[in-house]
Amino acid sequence: MDALSKIGIWVNRTVLIAISIVFASIAFKFLFNPIGTTSEINISLGSAAAITVARVSLGGFPLVISLLTVSSIFSLSQHLRGIATVVTVVAILTIAT
Repeated sequence: MDALSKIGIWVNRTVLIAISIVFASIAFKFLFNPIGTTSEINISLGSAAAITVARVSLGGFPLVISLLTVSSIFSLSQHLRGIATVVTVVAILTIAT
């Protein structure tokens, strides 16, 4: 393995770690304080069911993405899965907005 390949591996790992941190921070904000976090963006949660839905959709989804990307950091054969996950999420969010 030449030096350029090693640099590429570490660039992939750095990107995956950064994405994992971003998604984990989003997840923990919405999992542990959904009312406060949603009120910052002018969304009111009027019932217990709304709080549960906010935790699952706004907290659970980013946590799963974070765990998928973290789990792909450690194995070279899984780097492609992690990068594909990130590209897929970014593409879906870009198309949806």
